[in-house]
Amino acid sequence: MKFMHIFLIITLLLTSSFVYAQKNSSNLYFVAAGEYWQNDDPSGHGILLLHYLQKYDNNKKTFQLVYNTDTLQFSFDNRLSTQWAWGVWLKGEYAFSGLLPDYYKKGELVKEGSLNASFIELENHIVYYAAKHSVKLSAFVKQWFFDKNDTTGQEFTLPNDFFSLTPEFIYTYWSVNHDKSIDDPHRLFKRVNGLMVQLRSGSTIRNKTNRWGFITTQNNRINNAKKISYHIKETISFGVKLLNVINLRILQNFYWSEYSDDIFHERLGGISPYVDQIGGLPWAAFLSSKHITIHPAIVASLFKKHELGLYFDIAYLEDVERTGSRSWDLINGLSVYADLRIKDWQFDIKGGFSLPNKNLEKDLYYSIYFALGKKLF
Repeated sequence: MKFMHIFLIITLLLTSSFVYAQKNSSNLYFVAAGEYWQNDDPSGHGILLLHYLQKYDNNKKTFQLVYNTDTLQFSFDNRLSTQWAWGVWLKGEYAFSGLLPDYYKKGELVKEGSLNASFIELENHIVYYAAKHSVKLSAFVKQWFFDKNDTTGQEFTLPNDFFSLTPEFIYTYWSVNHDKSIDDPHRLFKRVNGLMVQLRSGSTIRNKTNRWGFITTQNNRINNAKKISYHIKETISFGVKLLNVINLRILQNFYWSEYSDDIFHERLGGISPYVDQIGGLPWAAFLSSKHITIHPAIVASLFKKHELGLYFDIAYLEDVERTGSRSWDLINGLSVYADLRIKDWQFDIKGGFSLPNKNLEKDLYYSIYFALGKKLF
């Protein structure tokens, strides 16, 4: 698509002066990963991450250029003082935004509901820091593009291309012991020991909307967003050492939106770091407008470097069957994982399993995820 070529040119022009003019230390990180899941139409996805990071002016300024599979992002952050910071990013994603090319219902792929979704985004934010607290005000402007692909059904109506503005307020409480996974982009799963709480709220304003999806068929959710929608999200991440080598970790998410649609809904399912995880199920098995999830984990430390763990995934969400229902129900899963570190290398292996549920076609779904990462310099 032409817009991606334009975005690439703009990004390269914006970043060239930073990359070549600044004579400061810089780092490059690499990740190659993949996830496979089993259902009637077994599938999976790959991840290729290249993350360039440069700090200068006594670490007050940070420049980053990130290529992540189908996404390219340029960002710049400036620590104005001990209490204030300002930043901006330019980001583009091609075809797979929101995981909309894969439409799942009851754990199975519905190919006719597939579409390609792309965007170009500009974000601007300012942050205030006070001890363990921070308040962030941000605004996103996005231009969205939608296309049919080879499997899109004839009866499936596409959303119209539109422009959106999303102002957002974010409060964060951070009291977490330092770990390499907090700072190193190639360590995708974070080892949290301590407490992090984040509250975010915002609204999305669109210049136009339309009814889209399976609007002429029965028992399918119809997307019919309003020009102004609202959302709130709360996240708590907690970790504590129980015994010498045994840790308890809990991740909890709450999300609620009104007047929105699947373009902006939260992604539940899969065991990659880019979704709200439910072991065994495909990525984005659910696109949820309202849910609460909790992920308790028992983690064993090995040789003070490696970790082995067992995660339980409990999700309570609205419209599990994707029919447009207002009813709520539970979906559960579990996963086992190994988080291995060898110097600058990072290895992740996870296996996920769903638990029997009336809202899934099968009693058992399983998935596997693996990743290899390294700090190149």
